[in-house]
Amino acid sequence: MRSESRVNDDIPKRGNRHRPIIGADVLKAKVKGDRFTSALRQLEVDTVVLAIPLLFEAKMTDLVTEIWVVSCDRQEQIRRLTERDRLSEAQARARIESQLPLEQKVEMADVVLNNDSTVEELLRQVDVALTS
Repeated sequence: MRSESRVNDDIPKRGNRHRPIIGADVLKAKVKGDRFTSALRQLEVDTVVLAIPLLFEAKMTDLVTEIWVVSCDRQEQIRRLTERDRLSEAQARARIESQLPLEQKVEMADVVLNNDSTVEELLRQVDVALTS
């Protein structure tokens, strides 16, 4: 099965949401942790993927059994932030520096995906990791 067929149909619709709103959602989910965890347990599926941008910072690692980190080069992070969020380079650097360093996240990860290339390459890495 290819990665594209595993992607939830709702993701593209939510993909344009503002990052601050997503961050707020993460914090709300932590506050509602018991209800959130209970809802997850009721799902009748083998795998649930939670895309939590600030997983470590929100101290939500106890919600998951496996941690995947998507990494990319620092300059690429800055480029993407300046393009996507229309931040200045200084603002992008400040945002990155306000988070746990990527190197530490990588050390704590079970799987690390490199996102310096294309979406197709990233999906290939997902396929490999899922079948390992």
